[in-house]
Amino acid sequence: MEYSHIRTNEVDMSNFPSHMHNEYEILYFLEGDADYTIEGSLYTLRKHDVLVIRPRTYHNLLPKSNAFYERYVINFAADELPDGVAEALSELSPACSVGGDPFITGFFEAWGKYEEMMSVDRLSAFISSCVPALVMSLGHAKRREASRDTKTDARLKQVLDYIDTHPEQTVSVGSLSERFYMSPSWLSHMFSERMGIGIMQYAARKRMLYAQKLISEGTPPTKAAELCGIDNYSTFYRQYRKTIGAPPRNGRKDT
Repeated sequence: MEYSHIRTNEVDMSNFPSHMHNEYEILYFLEGDADYTIEGSLYTLRKHDVLVIRPRTYHNLLPKSNAFYERYVINFAADELPDGVAEALSELSPACSVGGDPFITGFFEAWGKYEEMMSVDRLSAFISSCVPALVMSLGHAKRREASRDTKTDARLKQVLDYIDTHPEQTVSVGSLSERFYMSPSWLSHMFSERMGIGIMQYAARKRMLYAQKLISEGTPPTKAAELCGIDNYSTFYRQYRKTIGAPPRNGRKDT
C-alpha cells in the first residue's frame, strides 16, 4: 500500500502526468481548481470529492489555474483487503461527494494531523488499518456524475472496453475504425483529445500492465508475452521494460 498527501501552490502538469497502474487508487480532493479524467470521463473536482480509480484505468489531473491544490491519495491492491471489503470496493462509484460523512472527512483530517506527529511506520499502519472502513463507508456516499456525457464519449467507451478486454490482440487504428464504423482520422483525433494519449500508445500500455499482472501472479514472462499476443520475446522485453520501468522477472512473486 502506498499513500501521499500533496499541498502545493505550484500546480505543474509535469508533476501530474497521465498514467495508469495495476492497483486501485482512492483520491480525496480538498482544495484547488481542477478537472480530472478517468478513461475519458471528465469530473470537475469539488471540495470533499472522492475518486475511486480502478486498476489499469487511464487517469490524470487537469489543473485550470495555479490555485492552491491539496489532495490525498492511497494506492493498494484489492487482495490486500478482506474478501467482503474487496467485493464492496469493486462496486464503488468512480466519483462521490463525502462532505457530509464525518468518518471519511475525519479520517483524512486525522491523516493530515498525524503525519506531523507520527513516524512513517506508524502513519502507514494508521492508514492501512483505516482503508477497509473507508471503502465500506464510500459505498454509502453520494454519487457524482461525470461532467461530460455525450454520444462521442459513448463511442469512446466502446473502443476503450474493446482494448481492455482484448489484451492478447494486436490492434491498429485501422482495425478499430473498421470495427466501430469510424474514420481512422476521426478516431485518432477523438481518442487523443479525450484521453490525452495516442490510441496505439494507450493500447501498448494496457497490454504491458496486463502482462505485469500475469507475471505478479506467477505466470512465466515468456508465457505472459504469448498471452499478450507478442511472439518475439525480445520485443516483449523491450516494451515491458519501457512501460513498467523494470525487466519482466522483477514482477514475479517469490516462491
